Amino acid sequence: MHGDLVHVAGRVIAFAAEIDRVPANIDHFWITLSAGAGEPIRIALSTHSRQNAAAGFDPRIRLGLIASSWTELPPAGLVKSPGLDYRAIEAAVAPVTYVEQERPALEELLTAKAKTAVFVEAWGELYIRTHLGIHQVHSMRASCSVARDFVARDGAIGFYFDGGRPNYSSLSIAASFNDATNLPGRGLEPLRIAPPDPKSGASANFATLAQSLLRGKSSRGRTFCFHVC
Repeated sequence: MHGDLVHVAGRVIAFAAEIDRVPANIDHFWITLSAGAGEPIRIALSTHSRQNAAAGFDPRIRLGLIASSWTELPPAGLVKSPGLDYRAIEAAVAPVTYVEQERPALEELLTAKAKTAVFVEAWGELYIRTHLGIHQVHSMRASCSVARDFVARDGAIGFYFDGGRPNYSSLSIAASFNDATNLPGRGLEPLRIAPPDPKSGASANFATLAQSLLRGKSSRGRTFCFHVC
């Protein structure tokens, strides 16, 4: 139902950066998946924090990368999912270095990943409009410009790659750049993700994801991205 936390997995059938005559209004990148027998599902990813900009803070997205690998693709489909908690992955793979990304550079990065990924999965909040989609694919903790503070409701997006560098994949965590007082797991608004449980296909918790990523067992790669709306 609308507003549920969900996990979606499937193959990319379309992607595009938002277009607007006013550059300051552009803040999303969309990836559409074929997730099995149902209708296509659109993933809405933030590329610029308009809320931060309006409040006088830096609107850029911060991006961190963690290398890993994969052996099997998760099952395609849309299922309910518990939220993720960025604190767990930051604790498991610390230190995570975040690099500020200008919107055009982030759009180029997402375009490159969407073009080459053999499979994509994402965690976020379901919405139903003229199409079915997932948004809030980012941390839900409070930030300088967002007062609401939800624990363990974070989201992410993961890109799986076949070929290229052996045993390659990466976990990327993206967040809106607020101020220097932010602590890990707070003040972040990034893309969300975690791999499904091998038995049920449901998402695992972030600590489990981080541990499995660090084990690096395969010859094919995936990338996980997290960022803010």
